[in-house]
Amino acid sequence: MQYEMALHPMDMKLYRDKFSTPAMREIWSEESIIQARLEVEATLAEVQAELGMIPKEAAVEIRKKATLEYVTPERYAELYAYKGHDIVALVWALNEVCEGGLGEYVHWRSTTQDILWTSTATLYKKTVQVLLNDLRELEEVMLGLMEKHKFTIMAGRTHGQHCPPITFGWYIGVIAYAIRRHIERLKECSKRLLVGKITSAVGTGSSYGPPELALKLQEKVCEKLGLGVPPITESEIVRDRVAEFVNVCSLIATTLEKLARDIWTLQRPEIAELEEPFRTGEQVGSSTLAHKRNPFGCEWVQGVAKLIRANAYPINELFVFDVRDGVRLAVEYVGVPSCAMMTSAIIQSMKKILSGLTVRPENMRRNMYVQKGLFMDEPVMLALAEKIGRQSAHDLIYDITMKAFAEDKSLKEALMENETVMKYLTEEQIDELIDPEKYLGTIPHQVEATLEAIRSAREKDF
Repeated sequence: MQYEMALHPMDMKLYRDKFSTPAMREIWSEESIIQARLEVEATLAEVQAELGMIPKEAAVEIRKKATLEYVTPERYAELYAYKGHDIVALVWALNEVCEGGLGEYVHWRSTTQDILWTSTATLYKKTVQVLLNDLRELEEVMLGLMEKHKFTIMAGRTHGQHCPPITFGWYIGVIAYAIRRHIERLKECSKRLLVGKITSAVGTGSSYGPPELALKLQEKVCEKLGLGVPPITESEIVRDRVAEFVNVCSLIATTLEKLARDIWTLQRPEIAELEEPFRTGEQVGSSTLAHKRNPFGCEWVQGVAKLIRANAYPINELFVFDVRDGVRLAVEYVGVPSCAMMTSAIIQSMKKILSGLTVRPENMRRNMYVQKGLFMDEPVMLALAEKIGRQSAHDLIYDITMKAFAEDKSLKEALMENETVMKYLTEEQIDELIDPEKYLGTIPHQVEATLEAIRSAREKDF
């Protein structure tokens, strides 16, 4: 049995599920790309027959033969190597399998970009649907975490330093609502991305006959393929549509990278608030240090996110070339499928991580007090501000907390040693003010509002 060597780590059985998903691999497989091009040629012929532009028997024969059973990837590749033009090779391959000379009507009055763009748009349509499904699955897991951990208290952090408390459910809600915005961006982007182009060589439609006929042809072909109809095109579809799509992928990747980085940080043993799934008894973290439970999942998400953005960058450079400039082909042929496949992969990876995430509330609470309660100085300062003024209260609490930090004292101890504080506050009032459970503000309301907003939006997704 001959083994076909993988040419890239993305193709290796060892790694491919980390770079792509089965659904995306199917969409962007060689066979799927060829079949999409054949489908456009067949649909074009059918509509041309309906409009009296070619014989009906030609459309029937072209439709029958426009499959991989007749136009094989091997023959297509042979003709491409000979002709040096992929759509010319496709036309030849389809022409030669059509009987009775009816293959002469393949690609009738058409041009490369009519087939190339329109077929790719059908692949984008499937791709967007997969990504929307992926994001909704991830969103559903996040909704569960928000509900479960609405009141799971943890330290707020800015600049890596402790602040007044938040809850883990609230933190997840912030990310979940970003995911919802990405879903909306993807749906909105689709309105501009999922359009066809049947307007001939320079975009005027002139080769298809009278304007009324040419316009009707494009409308009916796009309708059959489930694509929108742009009001104007050049020789090819302007690439801001593609750039917008890959930039949405980049935004999704960046959000997931941020989440992965946060989990990675909070899994550090000295923090130990979160831990990505680890299959004890099966999974191994190190080839030599047997105790390690390395967060490979979060690390891989972060690495792949950087690759997504890197693939998106050159696609943003494709606006400055001449019309029908072939420079973009190499960039898009690699960049767009790569962005799509890797985005799907890290969404699925993050779904698995969050589905099996270990949350340690006891460590979250413990870590809040590593500085002996200094994180709760704000409510005390605000209470004193009512008595002595805001800036004076801030200066006073600053001196107290810096002294407490230097002397390794708790916030309560330091407050009760200060005469000015004790002049205005009792011990019971101090205890009330420094209780983190009573300083969550609108967190529960924000979590509920976000849950409601996301669920309402989910009902309108499809």
